[in-house]
Amino acid sequence: MDSTDFIAQRASYFRKLDEIRLSGTLIFYHDETWINSGEEKRAVWVDEHGQGRIRTTQEKGNARSITIIIDNASWHREVTDDTKPPQRSWRKQMIANWLDDHNILYVDDISRAELLQLAYENLPKKKYKVDEEAKMYRINILR
Repeated sequence: MDSTDFIAQRASYFRKLDEIRLSGTLIFYHDETWINSGEEKRAVWVDEHGQGRIRTTQEKGNARSITIIIDNASWHREVTDDTKPPQRSWRKQMIANWLDDHNILYVDDISRAELLQLAYENLPKKKYKVDEEAKMYRINILR
């Protein structure tokens, strides 16, 4: 039986996917892909209308919205440096430095465990490297 969290996450995913489809966004599904040395590309991904890959255009007007749908592979979930949480293996001074970098106030005479707990209570919202890179090109990511 699936957990409540998983069921809620799946419902949210399909709701967002329905919204994207209704908005006329160009959708690309991305899965595990690779290419061997010396291999030629003989085919390209096409959109749901069979129009082929995106091409640059000289037309003026609004740019088409693009969404890439990816899975939750570990390389898709790598967080940016500013949102990485402190590690449990860190020494007390490293945790204190992390708190300082994130402007979180603490008392100097507390233990390493208390510093770590304070850090975990004040974790910044995760930002993923893939999402941040896509944002620079006005591309949406859906997991």
